[in-house]
Amino acid sequence: MLDKLKLVGDPANEESYPYIDDKGVSWQSKRNYLQIQHIGLCGCGSPDEYMCYVEKMLTKLSQGDLGDYENMAYMTFMYWFNQSGYLDHGVSIRCSFLTAKGKELLRDIRTVIKEEM
Repeated sequence: MLDKLKLVGDPANEESYPYIDDKGVSWQSKRNYLQIQHIGLCGCGSPDEYMCYVEKMLTKLSQGDLGDYENMAYMTFMYWFNQSGYLDHGVSIRCSFLTAKGKELLRDIRTVIKEEM
């Protein structure tokens, strides 16, 4: 995902939009690009905290750590990320695993956390 961004300006200038994606849309940061374009956030509230939550959830799933059907936050995440193509499952949504797209998102979130947060 991040590989679709081109640096065209100075990322140190907080008022600029130094990144352009493959569709010609300008982005203020890699973090905004992932949060808005790929995770589906609007930018208000606590997008950094939610992105860190996504990273933790994807990490757990990549390690085979299954959640609890009784936990509606867990189930909402599973349904949403399966629908978005970041996860897939066979017999049960509880046994979801990361798709190639999900692995790429996890890698990119880790990069953004390391570089921008």
